[in-house]
Amino acid sequence: MGTSLTLYLIYPIVVGLCSFWFLDFKDNTIGNAMRYVGIDILLALVGITLGFLIGTYVKKDTSAILVLTAVIITMGLGGGVFVKVTSDSNLFIKCITWISPMRYGNEMLLRTMLFEKEIMSPLFDYLIGYSYGIPICAISLSAFSFGFFMLTYFILLHRA
Repeated sequence: MGTSLTLYLIYPIVVGLCSFWFLDFKDNTIGNAMRYVGIDILLALVGITLGFLIGTYVKKDTSAILVLTAVIITMGLGGGVFVKVTSDSNLFIKCITWISPMRYGNEMLLRTMLFEKEIMSPLFDYLIGYSYGIPICAISLSAFSFGFFMLTYFILLHRA
């Protein structure tokens, strides 16, 4: 268990640093690289806790994989991966957007990639629909991770 948790935290650091170097950002300072890696670690923690939650709730392994796949596709829908999420979107898409951790992670990564570009703020607000900012998104991702962990803990307590 300890080895796999260490690997779960080392993997986003290695991938984040490699992708930061390969993407060749205009602002390639160490502060922006650490911000990028920190976002990757937050997203990894949300994914790990969500996987643990689904794994403890669903009894069969194959069923858990299918449920997790459906949940991830739905979160991708809310994160703006498949549809453009704006104020003109229908209520279903807006609700999925509010509860999707991918939406907050996407906004944080895009804002980090375009750090200190004043022209991009109207683009985020109007065209893409990302308007929360990095601090709100970081708090939201931390809350998702903590919430998924606590749900997993209560499921395990209930089964014991």
